[in-house]
This record gives sequence, C-alpha cells and structure tokens, in this order.
Amino acid sequence: MIDITTAWLDAAGSVPMLQRDEVIELARTIQADPESRPALQAINKLVASNLRLVAKVWKSNFSFVEAHDPRTVDLLQEGALGVRHAALKYDPTKGFTFSTYAVAWIRRYMGVFLRDKDRTIRLSADCYAVGVAAGKFREKYLAEHGKQPSLELIAKACKKKPDSCKRFLEAYERCNAKTSLDQQVRGSGDNGGTVATVADFVTAPAQYDLAEDKRQEKLDRIIDILFEAAGFTEAEKTLVRQRDLTTNPIPFQAIALEVGIRPNSIRAIYNRCIRRLRKAADASGISITGTLCRA
Repeated sequence: MIDITTAWLDAAGSVPMLQRDEVIELARTIQADPESRPALQAINKLVASNLRLVAKVWKSNFSFVEAHDPRTVDLLQEGALGVRHAALKYDPTKGFTFSTYAVAWIRRYMGVFLRDKDRTIRLSADCYAVGVAAGKFREKYLAEHGKQPSLELIAKACKKKPDSCKRFLEAYERCNAKTSLDQQVRGSGDNGGTVATVADFVTAPAQYDLAEDKRQEKLDRIIDILFEAAGFTEAEKTLVRQRDLTTNPIPFQAIALEVGIRPNSIRAIYNRCIRRLRKAADASGISITGTLCRA
C-alpha cells in the first residue's frame, strides 16, 4: 500500500513543468486582478507545476523530517502554501526567475511550521536556526570524520558563541524530546523519593531565554521597517535575506546561477540594496550594520 507521502510526491512529479514564457504570462494574469477566476486558475497552475520544487527544498533543507514521519505531508503542504504566496507576489519585471523567488517563501513557510505550529512549546527564531544548522553540521562532520564534532566546532559553524550555542541546543533538544507528559519520575530521598509526572515540571523556570526571544522579534520588526523605508521589492528583500539574515548565506554564484545573470550583476544589485538600507537607517537613526549583525 502506498503511503500518503509517496502519493503526494508521485502527484507532484506527474505535473509538467512550465516554460519561462508561460510563467511570465501567468504572473501577468495574476497581477492584473488577483481575485479574478483566471488569476485563481493561474495561481493553481503555478503551484501544481512547482510541487517538485517543494519536494526539492524539503530534501535539501529539511531532510531531518524523514519520509515516514507523520509531519512530512503537513510540511510539504506548507511548502505549497509558500509557492502560492510567491505566485501572488512575484513580479517578472524584476529579473528573478519564479523558482528563485519561490524557494525563499517555501523555506520560510516550512520553517515557521516546524518552529511554531508543530510544537507545543514555542522556540525562539535563533534557537530553532541553531538547532537545524547544528543538525546538518553534525551529519556532514560525522560522514567526513567518523565522529561527532565538538561544541566549539558546532558553535563556529552556527556563528554563535559556545555558551549561547550550548544553551540553544539544550532548549532545542528538550523541545524535540519524545517524552510523554504522563511519564512518572521519582526524586531522591527516603523510600525512593516522591513520585511525580513530567507534566508537574512543565511550569518550572522557562526552557528558553525569553529576553533573547523578544530581542529577535524586535530585530525582525526593525528589519521589516527598514525594508519598507528603503522601498525594497520582494525580490530585493529575498536577496538581502539570503545574504545577511540566514545562518548559511547563499553565495552570489549560486544566486546568479539560479537567476540566470552574472555573479557580478547580483553583487552590484546587493551592494545597491545595502546602500539604500544604510540611507534609510541613517534617516531613522538606526545602525544598519549593527542590526544585520545581530539578526
């Protein structure tokens, strides 16, 4: 019997991919009137033809959620919603291909699902990013060296201080532990100690740094405000996020290959974006370098 994940992937592979001219025509139909019937049909066609891309992002960025995991289909559906959002926002006149633009939204929708919707306990953005990056680094290091990396190596790969990295990883692992709230635990003391359940300890001191979580949310709001003040398009926001607001910045060569233009052109666009951000930040009295470095 075929499981639901396999059925989803088979359905995604059965839809033919669209040519660039077809994508541009669909995008123009959507821009003309997003609420019209032709636009809705165009959105559905773009989503269906890019489900392969959703599967590719899952395998490349979220492979720790294995195919037999019950969360996988929900994760793929979130990726499809990311494609739909990209279809509504995509502007072909900006020079980016639809697939390049959609990848960022697919990652974002999948990441938010795993970080927030799939957890009883909410993780901060930094904590989740460190947990995922550390998992990927451990797998790669183990394959290359045959042993687990040290905390210092993991912290360096995640671009965090060892103490902060350790704290984030502990919170991430506690949140992902498969422990029942009804599981009994026994403390030390006479007669074996007092029996309690895991649920009795849920209201203990916070499992993550609330101040750090609020700080990250504040930074996200500041960055969004700066993007709006600089008049960034969605494509420009995506470019800056790929370079400065991710644990593993995407090289200019990789972005250029996906977009279909030269790396020097991508670099020039990026530099212009940073200059516009600095101008907007100076007008608001905000340090753009400090903001991007702390985000």
